[in-house]
Amino acid sequence: MDKFLSRKRTFNDNKASTSAHTSIVPKIKSRKYSQEYLNFGFTITEVNGEEKPLCVICSKILAADSMKPNKLIKYISKRFMSIPLSNGTVSRRIDYIAGDVEQQLFGKLRDKLFSIQLDEATDSNKDVHFIAYVRFWDGMSVVEELLFCKPIKHKATAIALFDILNNFINEANIDWKNCVGICTDGARTMSERFKSIQALVKQKSPLCIWTHCMIHREALASKEMSPGLNIVLMTVVTVVNYIK
Repeated sequence: MDKFLSRKRTFNDNKASTSAHTSIVPKIKSRKYSQEYLNFGFTITEVNGEEKPLCVICSKILAADSMKPNKLIKYISKRFMSIPLSNGTVSRRIDYIAGDVEQQLFGKLRDKLFSIQLDEATDSNKDVHFIAYVRFWDGMSVVEELLFCKPIKHKATAIALFDILNNFINEANIDWKNCVGICTDGARTMSERFKSIQALVKQKSPLCIWTHCMIHREALASKEMSPGLNIVLMTVVTVVNYIK
């Protein structure tokens, strides 16, 4: 009797031992994020306590087992291949972005006071352009933006230049009354009291104040100064014009 009982006990012990082994779940190895993956276009995010790669281009979260350099490179390559980069597509997107930036600027100028800076410039092809900058207060800072750069097709008279400026302001649906300042050089076309751009602008906005450009004043003053100081001022003017 004892013999049979000992055998039964051994069988149960073995079964319990076997079931204990089979209940152990193997630990799944997971790769850790490396800063080098950022070169492939991936950062990291945590989902339910698990680190997963996040694409910085499409913001898609990949599976945890995709955190391998070859899989990340393969995914990002497919994403770039699906982006159309033809000349027509790039041109349309540039036009769309430029139009959106322009409309944002117009929206700010419609309800803010602003001043404009006007000048003529000649490019390397000897083509003359009419350039306008706008300055206004946005939030806690003064902002200066390029308003437009238009070619001058005929003579650069005050009326012709003002027509370019006035047509642009009207097409942008900007109120002339918001223009409180105009800055130009000392040329007769720009600064004459009765028949210049500043006089025509004041007819649209009586409260507008004209100021003579400081850079042009320095250029005029440097002509009567010593040669050394003249060289310094001319260098400053060249640098500012290059930046503009």
